[in-house]
Amino acid sequence: MTTNNVADSVKIALNLDTVERRPDEVATEPFRFVIAGRMIQMKDPQAIDWQDMLRISQDVSSLFTFAMERDDYLFFKRQNFPMWKMDRLITSYQEHYKLDLRMAGPNGQGLPTS
Repeated sequence: MTTNNVADSVKIALNLDTVERRPDEVATEPFRFVIAGRMIQMKDPQAIDWQDMLRISQDVSSLFTFAMERDDYLFFKRQNFPMWKMDRLITSYQEHYKLDLRMAGPNGQGLPTS
């Protein structure tokens, strides 16, 4: 029989039940933008469930489904605007949450390959 209790004698590398984000890992302000006169807020991508992030990796446009409140998403997807503005939105979102820095690894050298 398998138990879900953690034995005191077993060394645990990481306890996902108790780990918390460090303050320097959390943006101080949410990402907000305006379109068609409406302010929309997008969640920190680090707060999106990992399974939803897998879906996003398969379909980048689904990012908006998971990063926005439902009403905001429904409003946003009805808007027409040129691709260069979409590019600016994505770039600003990445810069706000420092996604390029997180993915770049130490000293901007990229993630280790081995």
